[in-house]
Amino acid sequence: MKWARSVLSRGEAETRLWGSRVARAAPRHAIVALIGELGAGKTQFAAGAAAACGYAGHVRSPTFTLMNLYGRTDPVYHFDLYRLPFVGELELAEWEEYWDAGRLSLIEWADRLGNDLAPRALRITLAHRGGNLRRIVFEARPGVWDRLRGHLEGEDADAYPRN
Repeated sequence: MKWARSVLSRGEAETRLWGSRVARAAPRHAIVALIGELGAGKTQFAAGAAAACGYAGHVRSPTFTLMNLYGRTDPVYHFDLYRLPFVGELELAEWEEYWDAGRLSLIEWADRLGNDLAPRALRITLAHRGGNLRRIVFEARPGVWDRLRGHLEGEDADAYPRN
């Protein structure tokens, strides 16, 4: 059974803060699957996560390059699957090498992977709630992300089970 938590972000800065919190709670070689419509805050979330991992540069969605690399010694890989109609086995195998090598892998439009998303991934769905408000839902299997789950327990979060 999966666990899930839901929080409300009141703007871009708060969305980046949630990204930072996730990165600080993430184990090495963590995978964060970012899902949401255009403008939902996926890239802002990724910017906060990259900053928490020590990257001081500009973070932008790698829509046309497919992947951006942030940092050298302990890199963060930032993927964007928006332009891909589907992901084949060859691409998936190549990307898994990155996912196992870096500090953190952030995958925008991860729903394009279908059921091929690694079981250790944290699934984050961002949704518009009017104006600058965004609902952020965190979902994971027990184990890898339990530290984050503990951090979210005390936050303004709604808990509900996911199968």
